[in-house]
Amino acid sequence: MTVVVLFNLSCKEDETVLPDYAGTWAAVESVPTENGSMQVKDIMTLTETSFSDIHQIQVATDKWTDMVGMKGSLSVYGDIMSVTITEIGVTSLSGVTGLPTGVITSYKKGSSEFDALLSANEQPKTFESKYTISGKNMTLQTDHNGDGDYLDKLETSVYVKQ
Repeated sequence: MTVVVLFNLSCKEDETVLPDYAGTWAAVESVPTENGSMQVKDIMTLTETSFSDIHQIQVATDKWTDMVGMKGSLSVYGDIMSVTITEIGVTSLSGVTGLPTGVITSYKKGSSEFDALLSANEQPKTFESKYTISGKNMTLQTDHNGDGDYLDKLETSVYVKQ
């Protein structure tokens, strides 16, 4: 009788099992610039059907500033994530220092600013990424240049669950 009671307490019918990709993930990568390189942090929050994403740059040893933000829908089929961006935004620049303020102004799908930002960032509205999860790491592979592989710079990223 005790075993049955304990089993009933540990298994609830209304518990929802989230997919393995759901949660907040972060990756830090060094990106080439005219003056060498800079550190970029990508923080993604994934649900079963949506995503939000913030790209930050490191402006000091211990300070990160928001640069670009995106939101949209997400569909997963096997190990392929199909992403559709529905909102994108960028930070404003300080009139005094010329540095990013971290305050992101966002634009929704259908606005001319939305299309212009996607174009300026060379970001398609929809794309697919292959994903694998091992422990607290998620590897995303996205064929940005359409050459059929994930071997090019920044096409494979490893995120850590937060």
